[in-house]
Amino acid sequence: MAAKVAVERQAKLHEAYAVALERQRAMRVTLSPFDVVAMAEEQARRHAIVHVSRQTARKLIVRVPFMRTLLSSQAGWRRRMRALYRRMSPRS
Repeated sequence: MAAKVAVERQAKLHEAYAVALERQRAMRVTLSPFDVVAMAEEQARRHAIVHVSRQTARKLIVRVPFMRTLLSSQAGWRRRMRALYRRMSPRS
């Protein structure tokens, strides 16, 4: 008797699994890249002990004059390093 109940229960489980797979195949997710970034940041915020967003980090760096000049896209040292790298890299 118990074996018969177990077989019936297993058959129902297989049937439910097949239905769930069909539903999953029918699902479609349409997200913009902005939605994906927002979801990723939310996930990081939930799981991180301390989370500093990219925007907050930029605001903090801009307040420190030394860091602002060091990390500026117009920083002269970056141009010199890039030129040095180009001179050192093999030409193709």
